[in-house]
Amino acid sequence: RALAADPPIILMDEPFGAVDPLTRVRLQDEFARIQEELHKTIVFVTHDIDEAIRLADRIAVMKAGRILQLDTPEEILARPKEKFVHDFIGSDRALKRLSRIPVMEYIEKCETIEIDGGWDQLGMTKEEFIWALDEDRKLVGWVDVSHSNRELPLREALTEMLEEEILSPDSTVKEALSRMLESGTVALPVVERSGRFLGQISLSKIQELTRSDREE
Repeated sequence: RALAADPPIILMDEPFGAVDPLTRVRLQDEFARIQEELHKTIVFVTHDIDEAIRLADRIAVMKAGRILQLDTPEEILARPKEKFVHDFIGSDRALKRLSRIPVMEYIEKCETIEIDGGWDQLGMTKEEFIWALDEDRKLVGWVDVSHSNRELPLREALTEMLEEEILSPDSTVKEALSRMLESGTVALPVVERSGRFLGQISLSKIQELTRSDREE
């Protein structure tokens, strides 16, 4: 209703505060999608720092009516200027920062295999597993290189991927880490909506990111 009048500025005072967590996430996603289309200036009031980091371009951290820090989410996470800001953000600043980084920025090129080809494609690979693609370079699963019987067709060594184990380019690095920990894997594939394989993001790459945060 507020958007119907096409105002130059919109005030949203804790709009998602009274809903359950699942609905809250869906509303946040919808809010972000609408904002990408409308590019409105929105003053969004929230006590949820994760929500602010996820949705904001700039965050004003306030205490007793005074702005303690006005900065981008990345700057606030990396360099909180006051103890209250530091404490308000919490001790998991590195994880929160990962929620601002799309996996597209850290996709790694990696070996792949065409599933309808032969084992000779692998050559002298040192990889323990390899992503398997079809002739259109769409992901079909992965092949365990180190424990498969190479006398059998490649398709018999194929393990198909669960939907929750596949990332899109706009998935966040935090989401990638969460899925890796849940599935017990050290890398996950990144694919376009069409299913075309783009590459992978690995646990070692995420460790590099968090290590660079500490060094900063």
